[in-house]
Order: sequence, then structure tokens, then C-alpha cells
Amino acid sequence: MSNIAWQLGNEPNSLRHTLNFTMDPHQLGKDFWRLKRLLKKFPMFENNTLVGPDVNGLRKCNLKENPMRCHALKYLKKVLNSSGGVLDAVTWHHYYLNGRTATLDQFTDPAVLDTLEDILDMVKNFTKQAQVFQPLWLGETSSAYGGGAHGLSNRFVAGYNWLDKLGMTARYGYQVVIRQSFYHGCYALIGEDLEPFPDFWLSALYKKLVGPTVLTLGIDNRGKSTRLYAHCTPEEAARDEGSVTVFGFNMGNTTSVLDMGVMGGELDIDAYILTPQGGNLTSEVVLLNDKALQLLDNRAMPPMEPVKSRTTMLYISPGEVVFWVIHSKTGACSSGK
Repeated sequence: MSNIAWQLGNEPNSLRHTLNFTMDPHQLGKDFWRLKRLLKKFPMFENNTLVGPDVNGLRKCNLKENPMRCHALKYLKKVLNSSGGVLDAVTWHHYYLNGRTATLDQFTDPAVLDTLEDILDMVKNFTKQAQVFQPLWLGETSSAYGGGAHGLSNRFVAGYNWLDKLGMTARYGYQVVIRQSFYHGCYALIGEDLEPFPDFWLSALYKKLVGPTVLTLGIDNRGKSTRLYAHCTPEEAARDEGSVTVFGFNMGNTTSVLDMGVMGGELDIDAYILTPQGGNLTSEVVLLNDKALQLLDNRAMPPMEPVKSRTTMLYISPGEVVFWVIHSKTGACSSGK
């Protein structure tokens, strides 16, 4: 049987606020230990993954140098101390904003995106101090909590924080990011009519074009309206072994330029440029290289073809989300390395 990731409960450190009930962290740790023993009694589940404890509220802390003072992380440490090391991954939740009060300006504010980096640094320092060696997952995440922000979390503009989160967490070594949600709510990937929202198309392109190996671009995204990341290209999307995918977006008002001349001469590039219909950031319609994306009549995925060019200069116009597959033999992305 395929591996199932089990979790026990949801946001246990917030139960006092939501249900007027306190879940003792030491007891929860023991419950994880008991659940692991129970799973091992069944051959079909014995090798399944157990993750948790899915704590939330880390954005309320700004304690990079003193993470042990963060209530959510103190709770997490107590769970881990009593769990007997049975968790295969440690999970926490993240949202940038309150869905009931979020604004368009906040969705395009670099300072809002920077808050995730602050939390990632805090969690990184926590794992060092608490000697946590399990992988870290974002067990639940999206743009805004409370079901998302109406007219924002399911529109083109939400792609900025979604893509930035995928790029940034990969830099910090996170191998799993679980989106809230696939269906239902303003932050869903598909609507009640089962039609895709903009983040669905963004996720599909990311999955197709971005491999797990993270590369260093030498660019500091902090405080910037244009943000860029680079990964090795998956084999099925690369024409040549060693291809690189550069991806990112421009939330600003001026065109940004990336000079790729350091890679040596003109490069063969496949460009996937996403823009909102009519230039409206709150549009539900996404254009890929100026053509609207929509499911085919049989509900299958449409072909998502690039524009091919040969150049050294890459341009990101205001509002664009970009994926560039650079077909060049790069040592870091070569299987022979």
C-alpha cells in the first residue's frame, strides 16, 4: 500500500482560543507515540509516515534570536520531548494575513512577504537550539487564514505570495508544502464549479518546470518587488541535461532585467509568462503567453507551451509571473556531477 502521512489533531496550541480547551503538549506527545505503535501493528500501515503537531501562531512571534520565547515553539518542544522521537516530520502552519481584513496593497507589499523569511529563520534557530533533526514541513498554508481573502486569495494577485513561499521554503530545505486548500474557500485551487483558480495554473507550471534541486542566484529578494529563484529543471521538461529553471514575479511598476551573460553567450530559453486578463491583478483569468488558460472540453489539462527564444537578457514586466527554462549544460544540474 502507498505511504500515507498521518497527523494527530490540528493546531493543538490554539484549542484554548477556539474551543476553550487546553491540549496538554506532554500528553499529545505520548499520544503520537501510542499512535505510532498502533500503526505498526497493521502491515498495511506499519511503514506509513507520522507527522505533527501542526502548531500555528508563529507569525505572532518575532523572536529570531530567542525562539524559545515563542509560545507556539515552546509548545512544540514539549510535544517533541514526550513523543519518543516517533514523528517522521515536524509540521507547522503559516498564513500571511487575516482573510477578513486583508487588502490588495498587502498582497503586493514586499514587507508582508518578508515576514515568512523572519519566521523561517526563527524556526531554523529553534531546531538548532532544541536539537530537532526531523525534516520540517509546512503542514497547512496559504495567503490568508479564515477561508482566505474574498476576491484576493482566489485571484491572480495571490500567485505572488504562493510562488514566493514555494521558492523561499525550498531555499530553507522544506521538501513538503501542503496547500490549504484544493477545494472550498477563497484560498482554494478550484472553485465550487470545479473550475481552476489562478493558483491552480501556477501550481501546475511549478510542478512541471521546477525540480527539487535549489540553486543560488546571488540575488537578495528581501524588500524587493521583483523576486527570483532558480532550481534544476526536471528531466522531462529539459531539452538538455543540466537545464535550469529561473522563476519569479514582478509586483512593481517598472520592468526588471536579469542578465544571464555570465552563463556564456546567448542561451536557448523557453519562456512561460503568466499575466492577468486585462492587466487586472484581481482577475480570475490567467493568460499564458497571452492565451487564456482553461480546461479542455473533456476536462483535461490544456497544452502549456512556451515561447522559445535565444538571448542573454531576461525581462519581467510589471505584474508578470515568469518561468524561464534555460537550456544550458549546468554542472550543478548534471547527473554526472
